[in-house]
Amino acid sequence: AAEMVGKIIEEAWPEFNINNLRIRSEAERVLATGEPAHYTAHFEPFDAWFEVSIYKNPGGGLSLFSRDITARRQGERALEEARASLQGVLDAMDDAFISTDGALVIT
Repeated sequence: AAEMVGKIIEEAWPEFNINNLRIRSEAERVLATGEPAHYTAHFEPFDAWFEVSIYKNPGGGLSLFSRDITARRQGERALEEARASLQGVLDAMDDAFISTDGALVIT
């Protein structure tokens, strides 16, 4: 980490081409308005998903925080596919099907 101090992002991480990412426009907006940015983005060089937050520092510059949410996104996608598959089975059924919760409320 100490070897990165004083470098621009592209020098520290060549695969992080900031000009092609949403981060450039978000960073410029945060610098101009002072309002923080929060968003989710796919980072192709690593084929990973991140939650990103950008804040303006009181003395100038920015602080950027990111969280890798790739596993969560993969889980959400698998769940969506399973639901779509189940919905296809239910739509194709000629029989009645009712699902309830523990209090016997139809769900």
